[in-house]
Amino acid sequence: MAFCSDFYDANVYHHQQIRWNEEFGVVPGLANIEDRFGFNSNYLLISAVFSFRFLFGEALNTIQSLLFVAITFWILIQIFKTNYGIAHIIALFFMLLILFTNSTLLNDSSTDIIPLLCIFYFIIKTVSAPDWLVKQPFLASLLPVIMVTYKLSTSVFCLISLGILIYLFRQGKLRNIFFILIISILCVLVWCIRNVVITGYLVYPFESIDLFSFDWKMPKASVQLERLHVQEWANWVFSYLFEIKRNRLIINVTNYSMFILAVLSPIVVIYSWIKKVKISNSVYYIYAVSMLCLFLGMMTAPDFRFVGGYLFGCGFILVYSILKYFKVDETTFPVLGKIAISFIIVCALLFVTDMNYRMIITSDYTTRDLSYIWWKQKRFDYKTQYTEYNMNGLTIYLIDREKTCTFDVLPSTTSYEGIPFTPFKGLKLQSINTVEARGDNLQDGFRTKKEYVDIINDNVEEYIKAYLKRYEQYNEPVSHK
Repeated sequence: MAFCSDFYDANVYHHQQIRWNEEFGVVPGLANIEDRFGFNSNYLLISAVFSFRFLFGEALNTIQSLLFVAITFWILIQIFKTNYGIAHIIALFFMLLILFTNSTLLNDSSTDIIPLLCIFYFIIKTVSAPDWLVKQPFLASLLPVIMVTYKLSTSVFCLISLGILIYLFRQGKLRNIFFILIISILCVLVWCIRNVVITGYLVYPFESIDLFSFDWKMPKASVQLERLHVQEWANWVFSYLFEIKRNRLIINVTNYSMFILAVLSPIVVIYSWIKKVKISNSVYYIYAVSMLCLFLGMMTAPDFRFVGGYLFGCGFILVYSILKYFKVDETTFPVLGKIAISFIIVCALLFVTDMNYRMIITSDYTTRDLSYIWWKQKRFDYKTQYTEYNMNGLTIYLIDREKTCTFDVLPSTTSYEGIPFTPFKGLKLQSINTVEARGDNLQDGFRTKKEYVDIINDNVEEYIKAYLKRYEQYNEPVSHK
């Protein structure tokens, strides 16, 4: 938490979108000037509420770190309550692995880490107390729905909510069902309305759900290219993860291990079910849903960031099933438990210390820079150069390099040409020259100029061919979502 990471997505559009959310209401057609604004994660909306810019002069991005700490403390409490039960000690070890593999996302803005943490928490809570799904049906059914508004890739996990509603229906608790449905629909409806205002589409980036014709609506071809890029980038990232590199050794080994555990888990879980091991049906159900989410995620966009919660969760259920089979899941280890907890905490502290030390020695930080990290984060100083661009009387700040970060300068984007003037390479989608302001202030929003809408839509096949050809030629993309 002391240092912001050099996370590309955060510096390119997260920080700026957080500031848009701080200073303006939802802006019509905002995704026209930066396509990645269209993802509209509620994480960036919540971050605007808790940025504390009014206190520190700049935004703090610590929600994900605080959630990680909260879940860790919850696990520690469960360990003490169960007199150092082995299952919760293993859960704590899994949290250490999450720290190893997601440290970059934990100390800066990230739309991936909160769904990962919430899904893993949901799974370990169900394993430790299966009846919570029926004792607290409102919380248990609403959490998966809310996660959809944070990361669309978690939508299949809402089958958990469906299972709870079916249970309530069988119990005749129609009022509970009605209340849960109303709240869930309202949560998703508000998010969908923001999608429509920002992009012109109900769900972005799915161009097939084309219901509206507002003037700020993004060209259909732009949305199609965005969806293609998310998939192709994820495919490349998955292949990249299997390249062993010394500076990513811990991350690689952990990812391999989780992937192998997830692949092997059906054998162990199905065997436990056949042998009628005393595992709650709730655990079996949440495991089946998690495996389905993992399978669909790996088939569509196989980036571990999108499926991390399922990977760690299924791996934990595999270990739990083995413990149940040998009837040691409730065994307590007071002495060994204290040693294990101490070891995990020391490893976590050493890892964080080493990470911060590397951050200091690789950056030109002075003693003054480091003096205030006890009360606010230290950001990188990239000294980005901006050029003023006049858009119908409004000033847009452009950066002159395609990979340079915009940070939270408002409003800004890259001056690097996009379609239809240059091929889409995964960075800037539409050229800024194709966009115009809808009014005389930023709140009025932006739209694609009429003369370019048909040009972009009619040439989408050429853009797709040029984009895929770049993958074949260089065997690497140049950005990620």
